[in-house]
Amino acid sequence: MSNKLNPNHWLRGLALAFIITFILLLVVALVLRFTDIRESNITLFNNLVLTASIVFSSAILGRKVKERGWLNGAILGFLYYFIIIILNLLFNKPFNFSVFLLIRLFIATT
Repeated sequence: MSNKLNPNHWLRGLALAFIITFILLLVVALVLRFTDIRESNITLFNNLVLTASIVFSSAILGRKVKERGWLNGAILGFLYYFIIIILNLLFNKPFNFSVFLLIRLFIATT
């Protein structure tokens, strides 16, 4: 397997990240439904899901490529959050561009 920067690795990593996101969001929904945790904690859960999805998929990607794992992981995190922003634009018309958005993009990339 090639150790160079390969878009196929990023696509597989993105697919894995979104699968992890889906599973974790399902778990969060079940936790919110069947426990006394209030919905005001959704932002916290959302940040945890986003972080866990990027970390796990980047770690797996890094182990697969063996070299430049940090760069591949950073690109994966950037692409993942960029897709989240695009989906937000498509489905949530009043898009709010803020410093918080840029900070989250930076965190997703690093």
